[in-house]
Amino acid sequence: MSCDFGVWFPHQRLSDSEAGKLYVRLCQSDTSGVQPHPAVDAFYADFIAKHPEIDTIPEERIGDHDYCPWSCALDHSSGHVIMACVWSKADYVESLVHELAQKRGLAVYDPQSSRITYPESAAFPADNRRPWWRFWSFVTTFVQVKRRLRRSGPTGSKCAGRRWHFSRIRGPFLPGIQAIRWKV
Repeated sequence: MSCDFGVWFPHQRLSDSEAGKLYVRLCQSDTSGVQPHPAVDAFYADFIAKHPEIDTIPEERIGDHDYCPWSCALDHSSGHVIMACVWSKADYVESLVHELAQKRGLAVYDPQSSRITYPESAAFPADNRRPWWRFWSFVTTFVQVKRRLRRSGPTGSKCAGRRWHFSRIRGPFLPGIQAIRWKV
């Protein structure tokens, strides 16, 4: 048994399930879902400098999992690296993979947990489409605040003809109204 990890440059943010599908395609030698990036080559160079490929170790070091923790050869291209390590070194390899991937700005997919981890420095293009629920949350909150103010407003002849005036509404979900005042 082995513990596997996949690493690639995050040209776009994928969900865990999308990353899982990409990982399966990469395992089947379909590299159409990743794009070549120099950070992947640098990651691979750092990685094999620390722990060489299983095919390149000398005969006397076979079985020395501190020297070479791999259970099979690494699968790599200029767009991805897939590695399989022995279970006894899984925790060490996982921390090493995440450390080097973070350093190079790469995403790490863990098929054991079906999760993808993105580097902290990853910047993705903003999605300029506003979700419909943001608009509706604003409208419903505005209506609720207005109803409450109408119910709790002062009564009597002094307030006849006055209306509530909202000023400086801020935040994507209307977290608070900074000032509410009467307006004639």
